[in-house]
Amino acid sequence: MSNRVLELYNLERKEDILNKSIFDFVSPKDRNSAEKDFKEALKIGYLKMVEYNFLKEDNSEFIGELSLSIIKENNKTPKFLIGMVRDITNQKKIEEDLKNSQQMFQLVIDNIPQFIFWKDIDSVYIGCNKNFARIAGVKDPKDIVGKTDYDLVWKKMEAENFFETDRLVLELNKPEYHIIESQFQADGKQAWLDKNKIPLHNSKGEVVGILGTSEDITDRLLAKEKLEDSEKKFREAYNRAEFYKDLFAHDMSNILQNILTAIEISYDYKKDYSLQNQLEKFFEVIKNQVDRGAELISNVKKLSLIDNTQDQLETIKIDEVLGKSIKLVRNKFPNRETNIKVESIDNTMRVKANDLLLDVFMNILNNAIKYNENLIIDIIIKISKFKRNSANYVKIEFLDNGIGIPDVQKNRIFENEITEDKNLTRIGLGLSLVRRILEMYKAKIWVEDKIQGDYSKGSRFIILIPEP
Repeated sequence: MSNRVLELYNLERKEDILNKSIFDFVSPKDRNSAEKDFKEALKIGYLKMVEYNFLKEDNSEFIGELSLSIIKENNKTPKFLIGMVRDITNQKKIEEDLKNSQQMFQLVIDNIPQFIFWKDIDSVYIGCNKNFARIAGVKDPKDIVGKTDYDLVWKKMEAENFFETDRLVLELNKPEYHIIESQFQADGKQAWLDKNKIPLHNSKGEVVGILGTSEDITDRLLAKEKLEDSEKKFREAYNRAEFYKDLFAHDMSNILQNILTAIEISYDYKKDYSLQNQLEKFFEVIKNQVDRGAELISNVKKLSLIDNTQDQLETIKIDEVLGKSIKLVRNKFPNRETNIKVESIDNTMRVKANDLLLDVFMNILNNAIKYNENLIIDIIIKISKFKRNSANYVKIEFLDNGIGIPDVQKNRIFENEITEDKNLTRIGLGLSLVRRILEMYKAKIWVEDKIQGDYSKGSRFIILIPEP
């Protein structure tokens, strides 16, 4: 027995330990375990670093680490044992404090709403919080230790991107903040995360790993997208309202001026008896301008209706709507000789539209007659089927022999724009209405020369409307 044993147990003399069992120095709460371990040691010949609570002479306790070696007589019967007890009370306290500290640290980061992880120099995970474990598809944060991004639920391309970002942070020894990345999660959600990655250093300042934090900003991005979409719609609605206001003021001013001019001339003609028989043409001008004003008001109302409501689309037969529009436009121009011919491969063709399709056809036919200086107006309407990008359309072509549309104006006639260009024939709000209606149908419209290269020979309006 060494003197250190006397110090360990607070004994004054070596004789105080003689004739005592080793179990007399073991705390009662650990005695049964010690006796079982001793019996096992007699069988195998040793007992290696087993921890017990030991009693001192004053009945105070310490934590000791016991190792025993059994010495056998003739290598058969146990005769002596050599034991070593090491006081590990302070060590256990340090370990306990460290454990408590780690538990507290884990408790803190587990209650942080962000996703937190840390990796070693090779981008291997050495820890994370519960939130990160959840989206990574591991049951417990400790289960992530030793894994890489390729072992988790992320998509392969995502894992590759994460690894490349890690390399950048570690090799440049420079943090990366607010990395916006898409990341697949264990619950099947494809989320958008705002990430930060910061290099970790040891006491020598060397980079030994990486700390990462991230926050799910999917809802924020969606809310921002909705807000931007709402703002965009508001701006578009405001711009349209301004356009309608300006257009209405512009056109109504012209209409009223034309009416006023016709009235003033009529008064002058009325005073001269020889000119009174010409008054009828000025009355016709006034009537036409009143009709023009009524049409303008009607179109503004219809545009506003489209802006504020989304009409339910239904299956509509093309020939029925087209036939009605032809009849109405002929009644509108009873003094014009008009030949309208319809060429269709199938009279039963249908499209996805609504009642406003009549206004589309009426506007195009109205312009074909109104902007035509020929004595006989020829309009050909061709109806056929058309396929584009695997989608099926009904193609409707309106060919006229009117004054045509210069190339510079072709891309502008469907826009919400007021032009004072005297070189252009202003078709007005009608085609803006046409464009808005067709947008509602997810249809397309454009204009070409009837005879390619010579706009003066007439126009070809082409409409593609999706089939039901």
